[in-house]
Amino acid sequence: MIFALLFAASTASWALGTDAGTLITNTATLSFEIDGAAQPIVESASAITRVDERLDVATVSRDGGLVLISSPSRQGVLSFDVTNTGNGDEVFRLVVDTDVDEGGFDPELVQLYIESNGIPGLQSGNGGDLVYVGGTDDPLIGSDETIVVYVELNVPDSLPGADEGSVRLSAVAGTFVQALGVTHPDDTGFPVPGATFPGLGDRSVDVVVGLSHEPRASTVSAVGTLQVDGPIVSMHKTALAVSDGTGGSRVISGAEITYELAVQVVGTGSVGQLVLTDQLPPELAYVPGTLMLDGAELDDDFLPAGQDDAGFDHATDTVSVAIGSMAAGSGLRRVTFRAAVR
Repeated sequence: MIFALLFAASTASWALGTDAGTLITNTATLSFEIDGAAQPIVESASAITRVDERLDVATVSRDGGLVLISSPSRQGVLSFDVTNTGNGDEVFRLVVDTDVDEGGFDPELVQLYIESNGIPGLQSGNGGDLVYVGGTDDPLIGSDETIVVYVELNVPDSLPGADEGSVRLSAVAGTFVQALGVTHPDDTGFPVPGATFPGLGDRSVDVVVGLSHEPRASTVSAVGTLQVDGPIVSMHKTALAVSDGTGGSRVISGAEITYELAVQVVGTGSVGQLVLTDQLPPELAYVPGTLMLDGAELDDDFLPAGQDDAGFDHATDTVSVAIGSMAAGSGLRRVTFRAAVR
């Protein structure tokens, strides 16, 4: 007598990737022979289990690093992906913390938005992305689906360059809000992996809290960081004009070239003790009395000492102008002078 037993593998009451509420039917069959003759197959009664809902979420920053902003600014926008990594549909409450960066600045929350118009990046106003109000617009996210969330922030004024301010976005399962009244990962009693909520899942199955809620490795929350873009100084030198003494503009011996050096500060904040120097090559000779700053004539002699900080140093053939302080966005400072071709 030969027996062969066939059966499906037993399953737990919740399974990775299988939709919550799915019925798993498990039936075994038994085939055998008597004296070499095949006998009718014996079939077991079906064991039927229903898959519970595993509740997991992954919140991640979309920005790929620091987001540069100016100070002050209402242009600070951080973006996040919120993905339902569980196996059932779930409503999520979106929560923002702005006081998460010790030693940095605290941005001021202006508004949360959910991407809704299909155009990458935040658009507000008519035809823009959905304005989110907690408790009213909590999104229902399907299993394995992702939404994009934008956090619009105010940045205080007078912040130094490179100062940072961080924001944490958390996605709290609506099941927790409904069953426990908790609305923040730091609330007392916030569920941990393995916690169960009977009958609150899809198709009234039980909800089991997944590993994304492990306190030491939680993906419920993610942090995005703004950084004040410090001042950036640039200078551009241009030969504005050439006068060759004959009414032309050829660069010949004796011709005078008018040079402009334009200094600009962009970004945020200010810089001090700006000193512009331009050492002339041997082929050029400075033309006395032609040094100007923003159209105002400067003398050439650095006198009186300690007060006059502009002039031409004959020992080093160097034009020097102390501009002083410049604030970002204050426009261009222009130094002009003429030099003759030897």
